[in-house]
Amino acid sequence: MRKLIFILLFPLLGFSQADLGLINSYAKALELQNGVRTWYEAAPLIINPALEIEAQLWADQMAGSDTFENSPYDSLQGESIYWTLLSNNIADPYYDATIGWILDVTKENKSPFLQMIYPNATSVGFGRAESKNAVYIVAKYDKLYE
Repeated sequence: MRKLIFILLFPLLGFSQADLGLINSYAKALELQNGVRTWYEAAPLIINPALEIEAQLWADQMAGSDTFENSPYDSLQGESIYWTLLSNNIADPYYDATIGWILDVTKENKSPFLQMIYPNATSVGFGRAESKNAVYIVAKYDKLYE
């Protein structure tokens, strides 16, 4: 019954079609990360609102300065960052970022993938911001991989 009420009220919540696409992208990214984690016998991540705020602040910072770099803040938290050009018209930016972090395992820098599968990390928050030319995605994890 709750699902039915939510489905009926959902259009009234004020989400635009673009917002709904980002919500789906966010959910797909979390689902993909958790799917990969199961291969490595790590428990599923849950969304952490405090980490979402931190991730959003850093995404906003990168977009504001148009620089791609890890945050200099809390070294006890894990962080993965991603960017792509706006001209690439990525429909699922969070999902695309997660794919990038998974594929990065074949390159020299394996830290985004290792962070994603780190078994001591239990929660994550994502942030997204746009500059004039790029989209920046940040994933903040409650624990930094060792």
